[in-house]
Amino acid sequence: MGVLLAVYNNLREKSPVPVSRAPFGYYKAFDIKCYGHPLSELSKSLSPTMVTTQAKQQVVSKDYYVVLTPNGEEYDATKYQFKPGEEDLMALVEKEVLRKELEGGGGA
Repeated sequence: MGVLLAVYNNLREKSPVPVSRAPFGYYKAFDIKCYGHPLSELSKSLSPTMVTTQAKQQVVSKDYYVVLTPNGEEYDATKYQFKPGEEDLMALVEKEVLRKELEGGGGA
């Protein structure tokens, strides 16, 4: 412990930087405080080269829908011929695939 005290005193006298001493064993605990938004740790830095590289890598995917029958056959959802009793399936395909709004509601 005498060596640590001697190093501390020597540094305090000769160093232009303020020197302080912590009790033995406290060297592993420290706090970092950052002022700003709570999500500031998630921020990113972008440069023009990074943006152009990301734009080249961006892949546009198109939605593709199929109707799968109980027999395991696949049909294009936009061309499937609905059979009697498949009205609910037809309403689902029209709403989700064809983006048609369903009738109803009126609410008198």
